[in-house]
Formats: sequence, structure tokens, C-alpha cells
Amino acid sequence: MSKITPSSLYSGERVSTNTDTLALQPKYLDYGDKIRIKCTVNTDGKTADSTYYFTINEPPYNGTCTITPETGRASLDYFEIKCSSWKDEEDRYGRDLALDNNVPLVYKVYQISNSTSNDTSSAVLSETPEPVSKALLSIGDPNNDYTADVRVKITDKYNGITEYYLDVKVTNPLKEIFNDTSNMNTEELITEMSDFVDKVLEDARATKDPIMVMKASESLASVITDFPVENRTNIDVSNLPTNWQDGLLDASVNGTMKAYEDMLTDILQKPVDKYQEAASQKVQNLTQLMFDELQTSNSSTFYSIEITANAFANVIANPDFTNAETAILASQALGQLIESFSNISLIQVTPDAVFTSGTTSFEDSKEGLVLLINNVVTVTIKSDLHNDSDAILAAQAVSDSRKYVEIMAYMQGDIAYALIENASVTPEERVGLYFMRSRIAELDVKKQKELVSISYSTLDIRFKAAITGDAVDSALESVTKTLLAVICKGCTDITEKSNTLVYVQKDSLGEMNVHGPVNDNTTINRIAVGDAYLSLTFPNSLTENPKTNYSTVMFSASVLKRNTYIYDSSSIGVLISSPVYKLTMTGSNQEPITLPLINIYEPTEHVYEEEYLPTLTPDDASQLFYHSFLYRKIGDYVCIQIDQSVQPVYVRDYTVYLRQETFPTHLDYDMKTVLSYDKDWMSCFPPEQITKTGLVYVGLSATPVPGETGYEWTPTEGKYYPGTYNVTDPRLSPYKIKIITSGCETWNEKKKEWSGTSCAMDWYPPADMISCNCGGTKGMTFGNTFYVPPNTIDFSTVFLKFSPQDQAAVLATFSVVIVFYIILMLWGRHQDKKDIVKWGVTPLIDNFADDTYYYLVTVYTGMRRDAGTKSRIGFIVAGDDYDSGVRELYDGVREEFPTASVHHFLMATSFPLGELHYVYIFHDNSGEGAYSSWYLNRLDIEDLQERTRYVFLCGQWLSLDDEDSSVDAILPVCGKENVTTFQNMFYLNTKENLADNHMWVSIFYRPTSSNFTRCQRISCLLLFIMLTMIGNAIYFRPEDDFQPTSVVRVGPLQFSWRTVYISLASTLIATPAVLFSIILFKKAKPRKISTDVKDKSLKYAVPVLDNMMDKWLKESKELEQTLVAKGYFGMEVAFLPWWFIIIAWIIAIGGSITAAFFIMLYSMQWGKQKTELWLSQFALSFFQSIFIVDPLKVIVLAAVFAMILTQLEKFRPSGLKRDIILKNYRQRFGKESSIRIPVPPLSNDMLERARQDRMREVKMVQAIKEIIITVIFLWIIFSISYSNRDHRSYLIHRAVENQILTPAKPLQQYNQILTHDDYVKWLSETVFPAVFPEEEYNGERLHWRWRQYFSDLTNFRVGPPRLRQLRVTKTMEDIPIVGMSKVYPNYNMLKEEDRDFCFSWLAPPCDKEREAYSFSYRAWKFTKASDIWGIPIAGLYNTYGGGGYIAELDVNWDFSNRTLKELTDYLWLDSATRAVFLEILLYNPNSNIFIYCTFITEFPETGGIIKMYSMYPLRIYQHLGATGVYVILCEVCFILYLVALIARVTYGLYQHRIEYFKSTWRTVDFLGVIGGIIGIAMYFGRLLLANETMSNFRDDPKTFVNFQHIAIWDVLFVLLLGCLVFLATIRLLGILGYDKRIGQVFKVFDNCAWDLFWFGVLFFYIFLGYCAFGYLLFGRSLESYYNVFEAMGTLFISMIGKSKFTEMNEKDPVMAQFYFFTFILLMVYFLLTMFLAMLGESISVVQARSKVDRSEELVLYLIEKFKDVFGGKKSHQNNAHKSKFILNIFILTSTYII
Repeated sequence: MSKITPSSLYSGERVSTNTDTLALQPKYLDYGDKIRIKCTVNTDGKTADSTYYFTINEPPYNGTCTITPETGRASLDYFEIKCSSWKDEEDRYGRDLALDNNVPLVYKVYQISNSTSNDTSSAVLSETPEPVSKALLSIGDPNNDYTADVRVKITDKYNGITEYYLDVKVTNPLKEIFNDTSNMNTEELITEMSDFVDKVLEDARATKDPIMVMKASESLASVITDFPVENRTNIDVSNLPTNWQDGLLDASVNGTMKAYEDMLTDILQKPVDKYQEAASQKVQNLTQLMFDELQTSNSSTFYSIEITANAFANVIANPDFTNAETAILASQALGQLIESFSNISLIQVTPDAVFTSGTTSFEDSKEGLVLLINNVVTVTIKSDLHNDSDAILAAQAVSDSRKYVEIMAYMQGDIAYALIENASVTPEERVGLYFMRSRIAELDVKKQKELVSISYSTLDIRFKAAITGDAVDSALESVTKTLLAVICKGCTDITEKSNTLVYVQKDSLGEMNVHGPVNDNTTINRIAVGDAYLSLTFPNSLTENPKTNYSTVMFSASVLKRNTYIYDSSSIGVLISSPVYKLTMTGSNQEPITLPLINIYEPTEHVYEEEYLPTLTPDDASQLFYHSFLYRKIGDYVCIQIDQSVQPVYVRDYTVYLRQETFPTHLDYDMKTVLSYDKDWMSCFPPEQITKTGLVYVGLSATPVPGETGYEWTPTEGKYYPGTYNVTDPRLSPYKIKIITSGCETWNEKKKEWSGTSCAMDWYPPADMISCNCGGTKGMTFGNTFYVPPNTIDFSTVFLKFSPQDQAAVLATFSVVIVFYIILMLWGRHQDKKDIVKWGVTPLIDNFADDTYYYLVTVYTGMRRDAGTKSRIGFIVAGDDYDSGVRELYDGVREEFPTASVHHFLMATSFPLGELHYVYIFHDNSGEGAYSSWYLNRLDIEDLQERTRYVFLCGQWLSLDDEDSSVDAILPVCGKENVTTFQNMFYLNTKENLADNHMWVSIFYRPTSSNFTRCQRISCLLLFIMLTMIGNAIYFRPEDDFQPTSVVRVGPLQFSWRTVYISLASTLIATPAVLFSIILFKKAKPRKISTDVKDKSLKYAVPVLDNMMDKWLKESKELEQTLVAKGYFGMEVAFLPWWFIIIAWIIAIGGSITAAFFIMLYSMQWGKQKTELWLSQFALSFFQSIFIVDPLKVIVLAAVFAMILTQLEKFRPSGLKRDIILKNYRQRFGKESSIRIPVPPLSNDMLERARQDRMREVKMVQAIKEIIITVIFLWIIFSISYSNRDHRSYLIHRAVENQILTPAKPLQQYNQILTHDDYVKWLSETVFPAVFPEEEYNGERLHWRWRQYFSDLTNFRVGPPRLRQLRVTKTMEDIPIVGMSKVYPNYNMLKEEDRDFCFSWLAPPCDKEREAYSFSYRAWKFTKASDIWGIPIAGLYNTYGGGGYIAELDVNWDFSNRTLKELTDYLWLDSATRAVFLEILLYNPNSNIFIYCTFITEFPETGGIIKMYSMYPLRIYQHLGATGVYVILCEVCFILYLVALIARVTYGLYQHRIEYFKSTWRTVDFLGVIGGIIGIAMYFGRLLLANETMSNFRDDPKTFVNFQHIAIWDVLFVLLLGCLVFLATIRLLGILGYDKRIGQVFKVFDNCAWDLFWFGVLFFYIFLGYCAFGYLLFGRSLESYYNVFEAMGTLFISMIGKSKFTEMNEKDPVMAQFYFFTFILLMVYFLLTMFLAMLGESISVVQARSKVDRSEELVLYLIEKFKDVFGGKKSHQNNAHKSKFILNIFILTSTYII
């Protein structure tokens, strides 16, 4: 099709075309124009011409119209419209006054009016060929003296139209009745209005004309809605808590603060306009009448559709008088009319033409339908819906309201703080007011959501769509399809109303308003739709491909300025702030076209930026300017723009840092960007980088223009005007900042939800527009969430500031580390000096002076507890040729072989012994106590002449500690194949690695084979500590672990899974650097190795200190005088030059200092609380290194070396040479040549007697150790138990009890509750005043801080109280005598009532508005136990589930009373109620005790009320105050003790299997282990539960804090603690049983255990029989026997003398006397006497046995030991004579071996 422009039309320009269609658009033609069209066709060289002439039709003319009367009343008076003298040329080509008479014309009469939405609506009055018509009119314009605009359209046969305008005054007849509307009586007005409507409708119905009924209804609607309406806003925002300044601080009237009750009452005001309600109902009735008439009428013509659509549109034109039912009826009518319109259009209208030759009603009916769509949208959705979005988000939960309140308070800064402190309401009351206000605001949105989403499928109509949402959507889709089907190609049709726009266009894809080609691949089509425009991008390959069949493309865009897509499950629909655009594009084959790319440019509200003159905080190392704003929707972009106030600019760019939850620094931030001139000083952050809603903090870092300096700034406007400001730094240039959040949302029709993932967004601040870039869809519905968040600036925050107080933890840690380092270095230096001497070689004291053959004997004492010895040791070395004879391992100086020691001795013989085969070694058991035993690990002997080394492995105890032990051992020489077995290698490597490679142990047990000194080891340890600190600092993210839900607090330290992970990672990171330093120290050769015994080791000397401390080293000096060789022997292979030691020292010391410096830099930005978190991670790393990393390293290295490497170096000779011995050996060291005389033998009797004495001593020592350990453990478990209980708990319990349970009269007491009324009275008069105090005792109102306490003003109220009701389901049962009746059965958890109800226990649906204004609406909804962490609770009568119907009493007296009154008014307590739980949680900060109170009031099916209460004082914060650290230490000691006990029990089970449990005390140990493990699990379980619960409380202090599970968990934990205390106490008795006198008690019971068992069976058999007998006799009349368990308790106390015979005797004297007499006779006189007889007999037997046994006198042993201690010890010289007798045993053994 070819288009002809105006220039070519009037110039005769030739137009070429290849199509058979030519279009002339009407806007280019004038009436009377004569047009000639000549067509020349060329084909195959032949030419043909054709010419066509036509004239543009002229409309009727030269006539007039009149209307009478000129003034009339709407709905009552008929107005006559009369037209005359109209002429028309008809089929002629020109006008002629003489010939144009009596031409048939059509007269169409309209009344034009403006609705409340400023839409011009046309009420069709008539359409007839007659020049005279009558009609009822609607009222005129009230603002223009009720003048109505009536128009007449005169139309000729060719649709030429002339409009004639008439003015007429149409008054409101109701207002004429009430002349003064300001003083009118509402009731009279309603009555008059109702009568008036009924009368007019009666007349209209009499005509039996549906059109007449609709016109009458239309006119009546205008009359009854012409009255002012009271403001529908529920809250007056000028003085109520709807915003921060006027309510959230404190509302005031005339300067006086309003009380909470007054503010709440104001919020709950519901202004009701009675006339409005009545008129709305009438409008609904009129709409229903019209809808009914529509069902019976014929809407098969455009005219009927136009009349009906306009009538419905005008009836609902005023939203103030249109309720939901009216909107529903209008939307249903819309559906029918749209369907009729589509069907008629496809039949009567020629495709590709705007009109047919016969009618113009198509356009008129389309206008009417779009107006009806527009009005349906108007009355359904509020115009400012998105303005309520903050309130909607706040109404989701109390915590959301709190977030908004806190954010707004933060925005107000110091002003808010001052006003809050002096406020009349508590913070939680303020949140409650805001929450209530938000719920009421949400109510309107819910109504609108329901209006656009509820489906009325039961209506008998063909169009069954959602009420307004889908109806509008379907109507727009149908209208656009119809328009696209009938308009011509190349044409555009736009229909626009106030809230609706319909745009359709039909053209080829390449010619749709082409804006221009972008490149060879794409073409952009820009289409203006309302205030926005669309940019469509298509590949040219698509437009040029003939197979695509896109020669004709139909595009439609529907725009709804009010979002009807708000019925998604989330709140995103409410956040849509832009019009909603619905786009579709189809080809000529009606198939949807996929839109590769759509750019939607939408206008936004203008963002008014605020000007700031920034300042810098002096101590802020980041040098940032700080702002903050509210981010309220996940998925929105954040855009920031800065305009500099001074030109030319002094700042080159701004670096923007964003951070959530806290202020950013230049080191820690979440997002970062740069704003500069080339970026238009604007940037947007994508939503993927923002993961939380709430406050987002902005930091701006200004980069000045190079060369710029300070200047003076004189603003000409704004808040800083007038004035002149000296800007000293160009970075401080004033600026204006704009911050917006926005997202592009698309509607998913299948999921019925909005999604923001399909489009990308950009912002154009100068044009106040945003763009949404979307693509890849076939049709799209989209909108945006543009939002200008409240933001503020904050220059007061100081970051990276050093404060001794904030860095106290770091400084203290450094101080402790340095002090310990210095102390350890001093100790280590002297230990290194001692090592040089201690590892030297000393000659044996029994060497002869003339001995010339030398052996080096090296003795390795094991690394075990008490492995060392002070006993005298002898040995015999046997070789091929000779043996050494009995020799003593003693050099005359060293009296002891310490644990893990290595001693070198020089053994001299007269001649070589030959190749050695074994060593016989022994000791005399002369050491006292533990020093009598010896654990020998290994003994090496080196032939210094032959340079041959022999290894003798021992690995066993030489002692008399048990019957199988021995003080001697034969050690055969080990070959290489023996040493290299995996078992030997693993054990040897484990020991050596533990002493050498464990960073901590090796400091104290430095091996002889290493030149890695203790000072070097300590310095490497310092390096490790510092690197661990810096590792934790680098990976520490304070914002991630700040108050996490999984934090475990132990005293000042806090732990979480993240801290554990970071600490372990830091330990592993620090280890390689430390290992590198260790390798350098180990593998570097010593600068000098001296074995000269005269060398005083000046290399290690420290002046003054050495001289002072050498006085304490007497033994070392004596030892040094006996040395024959000094220094290190058998050192590891060192291959690095000596100066590598210097490098290692530089790494260790320099690395430590560097790490310390950077740790201080990091800590400056953390502050006190975050530094403590970091310290926790470091503490974990510290302990992980000691107990995890280093032990694992030792074990792994030992296993690797055992499997891969060999131990052949064990056979490598030492570095000691014979010439050194000869040089240093002194003749005075040896004895003169003599015969070594054997010692006399020791008899077997003496050896056995020594064994018995030693075993008895070991047993007694073990008993004493166990007693001490058990007593310490008892002290620990008693301390832990005491920390969980406090004697002040009783006082708190009694205080609460006096206030609530037993208050002073005349208050209602709990135990006096007998009816429902009593229970309500107890709550309102006793509980509420106690829980919610309002006044001081002198009548003054309490400050809001004190109103958060209990009435004693000592116990803090933690959250509000809660009422929880359990109900049963009503059933119908056939009851004897009564017949079928309603029954409320006994409560059963499995059959409890769990349905949701409305008020008064009515079934849903509920009144939403009623619930919005209600205090107790949640109390009628069932809550599952899992939702509130509820667990079953046992009452006195029944056991009840953890869920129920919950009424949370708010945080003050007024709200709770209103809630209770509402519950009472609607009969919350009724016959189906079985139990009501009142739960209160208090906290006493003075004693750190929580008290959880539960009052269970049961209403059994038998009638009456059963009362029960429980108060649980508990302490969940165990580590506060002065005793907190002590409790921590006790808990750590308990864990260590438990670990040791687990090892002991596990070893015992491994050894004895099932026999282990035959011992009573072993069983007690086993039970203690099980109880301890369970106790630790319960401890941490309680801790986690408490942390989670208190975290929920901190998130929402206005919500009830459920401590039920914690209280029960605490009760069970304390019960377990009690069991552990009992077991520990019993265990102590078991240990004391070593003493004969104490042991006799246990033996008595052991002796008669079997008799007692069978006696117990008989006793309980008879006792239970009497229990059942008593229950049957007295259970119906006595409480003490009302069940078997009560009977058991009653009979038991009767046995101890406290009987209840009197009450039994009163009920049934005969049976009571018989029952009681037989019970006492049988149970007390017979059975208890038998029990005493059994014990007496057993005591006699045990005493007889113990008279001859005195081996277990523990007390005597202790007395003997005390005498030894205080009586003095015998000298070692005297003991030496005794030792000679013991050594005689070795003579026989030596003789036998030889």
C-alpha cells in the first residue's frame, strides 16, 4: 500500500507503487474538495490509463436546535430537543440552498459531562431520523450553576456530521428539597433519596423499555451522588502516628503530648458517612437493575452497546459512591459488551477500513467501552496506591514495622533521640501504633486485591473472568484485536482516557514509524504511547525475509495508569509506581511475533536533590562523606547522581562505596563505583550485589581537580543561602545528591506474579526518565518500581580511629604475648646453657684408673608420667669375649634420671668386651614413692675405639607396682631389621617428633639430637602467634559475624562456625612460614662446636643475669667439673651455612614485628565489640595449633617416616672421639685398680615383701589421688550446678507469686477462680496491672522506660504475655435419654480443634475490615505447635498440645485490656474451651535470672475449673559478672575430666569386656561418662536455643518470647546435673571404701543384697495391693486417693508417721478403720521389722570378717605419711647402705648368666 502526503496530493506529484491499494487519510482532506485520480499501468511495454473523479462530502448545514425547558430537574423533567431547517447536498457535488431541503438526516443527542476523574463522558439521549426527541437528563455541572452541555450530532447519508451545542440548567431535585445542605438531617435525606429513586424507577420500569431504565438509572446516579462525602482517610496525618514528625515521636495537641490510649483511639476511628453508605447501596441497586436489563435486552447493535457502556460508565463515575459489588457488576457488564462488540465488528465492519458507508457507531461504541474500562479501573484501584507501599510492607509483620520506625528515627538523628527520651510512649508502643496504622492502610489494598482477583464463576454469564483484573485485561485485549482487525493498513488509532490508553497500529514491519537504521543489522521503530515511548529493534534479516510474512504487522499497546495486576502473592504489585504497559505484536497470520529487543522509556517523578556542604571527621582515615538510604525491595537497582553546586567544578570525580548494615570504609565495602563527568556524574548498582533490605550506607570519596585550592562559596539559593562559606579543601565542595531505587518488572500471566529478571534498567536524571531494556518475549506486560528513598547524611561516624579503650583487647593480648616471650627467652637461654652441660659425657663412678678401653653409654628415659627414677641402677654388659661385671649407672653427681632425659656416661673397662650381645639392667627400688619405678626407653652403647654403636631397646617399666612387674630386664642387642619394623619406627618417630616438632612441647623437651635451641623455638612460636593473628585479621569480616544467630558466647569470647573455619584456615596459613624458619634453624651448621670442658660457653652468656642465676645452678656446676666431653653429640645432619641462622632470626623477629604493626592497623577500624570477635578467632587458632595441628603433624610425620624412611642413623656413631676422652679424662675420676667385689644376694622373701609394700603404697597413693581428683571434680560440678541455680530464685518466685497469685484483697486471687467471669476478672484486675504498671504509688505516670518493667519495677518484662487456648471440636452424639445432642468431648491432642475462625467462633469468610480494626483477630486463628516451638504440656487433668489459638497481649495495659474486652465480647472462652495457658517471661537484671511463668487453667468436660501454675527461674547467661570466668574454667575442667574418664572407661571396656560391669564402681564411672556426654550436649543445646530465642526477641521485642522449651530443657539439664552430683558423691564414697571402716558399710549391703532383693519384691507387691485397694475404696470421695499415684504417695507418708486417717474415717468409718489397721500392722510392724533384722545379721557377719584384716587401713597409711613428712626424711647416704643389700640379688643373676 502506498501513502500519499498532503504536498503530493495538491501538487499533482506522480507517485509510483507496486501495490493495488491506495490510502488517503481523512486528516489531509477538506470538505468539498474535488479529487481526480489518474492511474497509469505499464506492463510488457504496453500502457493503459484510467481516471477517477470524486468530491469530499460536506456535512449538513444552515439549521438550528433548541431545548425546552431551559431549566429543569434531573430524573423528573423530560427535556425536548427540537431541530429545524437543516439542509444537505445529498448526492450532488455542491451545496444549493434551493435544492438541499427535505433531505433525510439522523439526529443523535448527547449530554456531555465531566466525571471526578476529569474524563469527558457522553450520555446518549437518543438517535432518531426525527428532528424532535425527549429525554431525561442528568444533573448539570454543580460548579457551573448546574449548567449542562447538550450536543446534537446531525448526520447525512455519507456520514457527514455537524455538531450543535445547547446549554440547559439541570438541577438536583433532592437539593431543592433541602435548601441548606450544611444543616440537613442525614436520616431525612436518606429517606427522601430512597423514595425519590423508587418513584423514578417505578416510572421507568412502566415503559418496559430497557434503554429507558438504563437512562433513568444513569440520571438517578448523578442525582444521589451529588453530595459531599466526609473525608475517607482513616487517619489524619497531621497529628497521628503515620509519619515520624507527627506521631512516631509523640503526637501532641496544643503542645501537650497525647497519651497512648488517645493516640490508639484516634487511629481506630472509622469515619462513617451514613448517607454515603445508603447512596452507595442505591448505586449498587441501580447497577444491578441495569445488569438485569442487559441480560434481557438486545445488545447486538453498536448503538445499544454505546448507550449501555456509557450508562454503566456514568453510574460508576464517582468512586466515593461505588462499592466492590458495584464494580463487580460493572466489570461483568463490560465483559458482555466487549464480546458483543467484537462479534458485531467482525460482521458489520469491513476489514481494513475504519468505517462502512452506513454508520459511524463503531467509533462511538469503542469510545464508550474504553470509558467503561477506564472507570472500572478508577473505582477499583486507588490513584495513590504506590504511596501506601511503605505501610503495606510494614504491615507484613511487627518486625517490619519496627524496621521502618527505626529507620525513620535514624533519619531524624539527634532530634529523634531527644524526643524519644522525653516521649509519652515506649518504643514498643510506638511500633505497635505504627503497625496498627499500617494494618488499616493495608486493609484498603487487600480489598482492592480481592476485587481484582476473586473469580465469580457461579454467575450465569458467558464471560467468566476475574472480577476486575482479568475483566479489564480481557476487555483491552478484545478491543485491541477488534481494532487491529478493522483499521486500514498504515493507520493508527489512539483512544485515551484519564487512566486508560489504547494504541493500535497496522503497517509493515519496516515502515512502522521508522526512526532510522542503526546499522546494517538492526532497525529501530520508535512509537510514542502516552507519556512514554517504545523503541523496537529488529534484525533487518527479519524484515527482508519474504518467508516471514511480516508485510503486515499489527502492534497494540494498552496503558493502565493504575496497576490492576496487584493480586500477586508478594507485595511487588503494590510497589509498581509507573503505569502498566501491555504490548503485543502479531503478523498477518495472527501469529505472535517475538520482540528481540524493546526499550521502554518512561517518565518518572522529579527527584529533588538536597544540597550538602560536606565536612571531614579529623580521625577518619577513610576521609569519606557518609549518607544512608532505605532499600526496600530485593531486585531493585540503586542509582546515585551527584551535581556539584559550584562551577567550574573543583572535584574531578567521586568514588562511591556502598555497604549494607554498617558504614563503609575504603577497606571494607560491598560495592564501589566512580562518578565522573564522562559518566554524567551518575551510576547504577545492579541488584545482584544487594542481598538485604533495610538501611544501605554510602561513603563518598572526593578526588579534587589537580592544582585546585580552597575558595569562597556564596550560594544564591538553597538551605545555605544567604551566606558566604570558606571552602578550605576542594574536596569539601558543596554537592547535591540524588538516590533512587527502581526495577523493571514484567508480569508472568501463568504464575500470576511480577518478576524483575527479564529486563535491565537505566536512569536518565536530566530527563526524569528511566529505561527498561527487555527482549525475547511474545507480548509483554511491564511496569517499574521507581522509588525515591528517604536518605540522610552522617558526618559524625568515626572510622579507623585509634582508641586505647577500643583496642584494649589487642593491646592486652600483645602485652601478654611479649611478657611471656621475654620470660620464656630468659628461661630458655639458661636451659640451653644447662643442656650443653647436661648432654655432656660423665664417667661412671666405678671406673678404674687403669681402665683403658672406653664405651659411651647413652640412657634414654621414656616420656611418660613418672617415668623417671631416683633408685640406684646397675647393669651388666655382655660381649663375645667378656662381660663388664655389675656396674652402676652413677657419676657421683646426678641422683635422678628425669622423665624424657638422655644421659651420657663413659664406661671404662680393662679390656675389650668384644661384639656386644645383651645388657642386663636392674635397680634397687630405693626411690621414694613414684621415684622407685623407672621406664627405660632405650640404651645405646658405643665402642669408641671401633666406632661401633649398639642399640638395646627396652620400652618397659622396671618396677614392683604390680604382681607381674619386675625391677630387672635383659635387653638383647637390636639388629637393623629389628629397629626398622613399622611398630618400632612409628613409636620412636612419634616420641622424637613430639619432642622435636611439636611447637609447644619441644620447648620443654628439647631432644639431644637437635641444635635447634630453645630460644630459637620460642622465637618461632612468637612468629606463629603473630602470623596467626594477622591471618585471622585478614580473613575477619566483622559485618558477617556481628550478632549472628549461631553465635555461642563464652564469657568475653564469641564463637560461630565461621570463626572456627577462619581460625583453622589462619592456623594452616601461618604454619608453612613458621616451618620455613624452623628448617633454617635446624639445618644451619653451628658456627662453632666445642667439646672442651674448659669452655665456659661465653657465646650464651648474658652479663649480670648469668652471674645471678648461676647461683641456682649448683648441680650444673658440679656436673661440669666431672665432664670428660661437653656439647652436642649425635646431631642431625646440617647442610646449610651457619649464616642461615641470621636469616632465620630476621624472619622470626621481623615477621613478628611486621605482623603486629598490621594487626594494630586492622584493629583500629573494628572497635571494641568486633575486636573481641577477632580475639575469639585467634584463641581458637591458638588452641587448634596446640591440640590439633601440631599433634596431627607429629603423627603424620611419624607414620610417613616409619613407612618410607629407615632408622639407620640410630646405628651411626656419635661425634665423640677417643682422643677427646684422653685429653679431658682425669685420673682422679676413677677408682684405683682393684677387684670389683660382687654384692651379697637379696632373698626372695625380701623381694616379695618389697613388692607387697610397694603395691600397697601404690594402691594407697592411687586412692589418695582419686580422692583428691574426685573432690576437685565435686567442687567443679557443685560450682557448675550453683551457677545454674541461685538462692535468689526463690525470692523472685515469691515476689511474682505475691503479685499475681495471692495479691491483697479485694483483688481476684488465682486459687479463687471458679468461673469464666472470675478468670477474666483475674486477668484484668490482677495480672494486667502487675504486668503493665502505669503509675507510681503516688499516682504519677511512670516514665516509659519504667513501664517496660513488672509492677515491682525490678523485673524487666521480656516481650508481651500470651494467652493460648486449646479447644475441642463440637460433635453430635446419640446420648441415652437425651437423644441426639451437641457434645464437647474430652480433650485429645490428636483430635483437637485446628480450624481458623472468625469472631465469635464463626466459620470463614471473615470481615477483613473488622479484623483490621481488631485487637484480637489472631486469637481466632489456629497456630501450629511447630510455628511457635510449642511442645506438649501436662496439666493436672490432661496433657495439651503445643499449638492453639493465641492472643498476644501487647506491651501495655491499655492495648491488653482492649484485647481482653474484645475476646470477652465475642465469647472467646466457651463450652469448647479445655485449657487456657497464660505465659509471662520476666528478667531480673540484678541477679541475671529469667523467670518463665505458666498459668494453666483447665476447663474439663466434667465442669468446674482446675488451676495449676509453674514458675521456672533460670539463668541462660552463665558467664556474666565476676564469677563468669570462674564458671568457664570449671566448665573447661569438667570437659577435660570427662575426656580423661572416657579414656579410662574405654580402656577398661577394652580390657574386661562385659566383665567390666560386674564392678559397681566401674558401672558408676560408665554412667558418669554417659551423663557427662548428655550433659554437654544439653548444655550446648540450651545455649543454642537461648541464643536463637533471644535473637528472635531482639528482632521483634513486641512478639511473645517462647521460653517454654528452654525452661523444660533447663529443668532436664539441672536434673541431669543433680544426677551427676549424686554419682560423683557416690563415687567418692566408693574411693573412701579403700579404708576398712568405710568399706564395711558397702560390705553390709553386699552381703545381704540377694535377701534384700526378694524382700523388696514382696514389699512392693503388698504395697501396690494396698494402693489399689485404697483407690477403689476412697478414690471417688478423697483427693488423696483420687488415682493410684496419689494413693501411693498417701500410703508412703503414712508409713513414716504422717497419716490421713481422719479424713478417711469421716467418709467411711468402718472400711477406714479396717484398711488402716491392716496396713500398719502388715507393712510397719511385720515387713519393716524383717528389713531391720536382715541388716542386723549382715552387720554381724561383716564385723566378724574384718577383725583379722587390717590391710586396707587408708587412714593409718595417711597418718604414717604425715609422720614421715613432719618427722623428717632419712638422708640418701643412709639409704645407700640399705641399697647394697637390695643389690645382692644381682650377684646370683650375674653368676647364672656367666
